[in-house]
Amino acid sequence: WDRHLELAKPFINKGVKVFIDKPIVGNMKDLQEFMALADSGAQILEQGLRRRKQRRGALAVALTP
Repeated sequence: WDRHLELAKPFINKGVKVFIDKPIVGNMKDLQEFMALADSGAQILEQGLRRRKQRRGALAVALTP
């Protein structure tokens, strides 16, 4: 997860929609940059599993407007 931004950014800069597996980032700086990219129109999708109160289930969070 420490390289997700580094690996995704060339595709994002070319306008390619990207999917990033959980966790989306390993630090707040990268999260803030992903959020800025999404605010500028990048289409980023991250998925994670919710296991706190249920056995199975997926939570998808789109960081796009």
